[in-house]
Amino acid sequence: MIDKARYALHIDLPSTGRIQAADIVIIEDHGHVEQVGFRYRPEYLELPSAIAIDPICLPLSPKERAIACRGGLPAFLDDYLPDAWGRRVLSYAVLKKTGEKMNANSAIACLNALRRSRIGALELTAVNEQPLYQLGIAWEELAQAEKIAHQIDTLSFEEIPAESLDLIYLANEGSGAGGARPKSLVYRGDDAFLAKFNRLGSDQFNVARVELACLKMAKAAGLRVYGGELIEDISGRDVLLLQRFDISGSHRRHLISINGLRKDAYQRDDVGVFRYDDIHRLLQSHSTHFREDAEQLLRQMLFNRAINNTDDHERNFSMINDGSGYRLSPAYDLVPSLTTGAYHVAGYQYSPYPPKPSEIINHGKVFGLDKTTVKNISDQIIDAIQQWKDFASECKVSDPDYESITRLLAV
Repeated sequence: MIDKARYALHIDLPSTGRIQAADIVIIEDHGHVEQVGFRYRPEYLELPSAIAIDPICLPLSPKERAIACRGGLPAFLDDYLPDAWGRRVLSYAVLKKTGEKMNANSAIACLNALRRSRIGALELTAVNEQPLYQLGIAWEELAQAEKIAHQIDTLSFEEIPAESLDLIYLANEGSGAGGARPKSLVYRGDDAFLAKFNRLGSDQFNVARVELACLKMAKAAGLRVYGGELIEDISGRDVLLLQRFDISGSHRRHLISINGLRKDAYQRDDVGVFRYDDIHRLLQSHSTHFREDAEQLLRQMLFNRAINNTDDHERNFSMINDGSGYRLSPAYDLVPSLTTGAYHVAGYQYSPYPPKPSEIINHGKVFGLDKTTVKNISDQIIDAIQQWKDFASECKVSDPDYESITRLLAV
């Protein structure tokens, strides 16, 4: 069965304000996207500050594009749709509300069911409908949202109240950047956050406390990161609040994942083998702050190896644009893995592992950076990692969790 749906794609940058940027047509066959039609609006192209939504696949042009999708999706749509946990929530909410099962693999079904809270500068709406750019749920609803997220992870569908799904459904929109774990978009006054919830049944350690400690350690190591804070003992569980780096005053910054930028041009599917070298090549082509971004990339690669963050996949890196050009986003999802000896998702050169900070000086120039810069960065990473005890203490990481992380640190 062939389905076709039309949407308006809006953007809200500091340099453009809120404006419809493009017209979108999605064609599906039995719930699988076959083609996406994309055309920038003339009024958007007339703006001197207009940016390409995707600098590789969708450069600024009045030409209408018919993007064939042979198993995948264009970057802007793939990044926009919910992750696996979000689609699960969405499916539950639709079934609870309508009594009908939703095809969670259908982009049209997901878009038609989504609410209006988003991460990033894009919002898809029905034709002639205005975007809202909501910030998620109010601060006063956070405890309830955390409780519901826990219910979704532990209870059967029949046991979850319909009103519970409505709340977490609103909170979860567009929050794929936080990784495939329970989370919520939340605001407190003018401040917007991504709240990440612990999973008591499956987490091997208190992820909220350990991730906050690693975030502080990453900042000491010179990485660009945004701040976070811990909300203690919500229903007996901790919640990590992360400041959103896509917010710019009353406007947004546009995000595109490295996964999106590396999509196969024929199938629009995700590419296979991934290395930090691939990010470096994208920065060479598209970053307006290449030197700074190359240093950030090197720091992030060494830091991920040092803390055994083996989940360094393409969706955990993004480029960001506030209207002044693309550059590497602040680092996020810096969480250790307790599995030792496992390959990282991202290798370096011909190795399945990124180098340790103490090893990188043997590689000479890295990402175009001279040996002196490389050594200074590696020294800063090592110095920060050696302060792990202080950061763990500051974030009240438990003794067993502290010991577990300490055993896997590698400099």
